[in-house]
Amino acid sequence: MCGIIACILADPNGSAAEDINNGLPILQHRGQDACGIATCAQGGKIYTRKGNGLCAEVIRTQQHVTDLPGNMGIGHCRHI
Repeated sequence: MCGIIACILADPNGSAAEDINNGLPILQHRGQDACGIATCAQGGKIYTRKGNGLCAEVIRTQQHVTDLPGNMGIGHCRHI
């Protein structure tokens, strides 16, 4: 079973990636194989960060979160 979290912020200049990144570790309590975040910024451009391992291994720095602009997004944890 996988874990999914989504966020849509009313503020068009807000950072959905920050809230999603804070929620993903809560979903990984059963063990984890991989995770990722995808956000949608103004104009419909999609930004992603994904990889194998725990959330802290895939999204290691605040810059990784900052590189995901947009006020809406989705995060996923794949459990083994």
